Amino acid sequence: MDDETEKKIRQTEAEFEKLIAEAKAAGEPTDMMEELLEGYAPMARHLAGDESADVRVTHHPGGVDVRALRKSLDLTQAAFASRFGLSVHAVRKWEMGVRSPEAGTLRWLKLIEMDVDFADRVEASLHRAAG
Repeated sequence: MDDETEKKIRQTEAEFEKLIAEAKAAGEPTDMMEELLEGYAPMARHLAGDESADVRVTHHPGGVDVRALRKSLDLTQAAFASRFGLSVHAVRKWEMGVRSPEAGTLRWLKLIEMDVDFADRVEASLHRAAG
């Protein structure tokens, strides 16, 4: 993995930590945010080709009704995918029941379902860190 990728991962971790601190200061629950942060760096390193990254696949019971969530936000599939960093193709497959979200994506969808405003802030931070 190159230095630039490692730098971006660390910047994103710092953004997550900042959001968690802001949420704590506002009295908001942070358990799910802390879980996302804990899994972010190993996942990002693994996706960047670091085979030594400590990553394991887990399966979580239950799911998110993606269609109901998207409709509750009054968004098209394309707008939902764009807003939350997902592929339109995946959203369609989930809604048709052809595929299910993987564990990391399921956590992201649960976060969106629980607190869409916080999810928007996380997505904005990720864009800033990647930019």
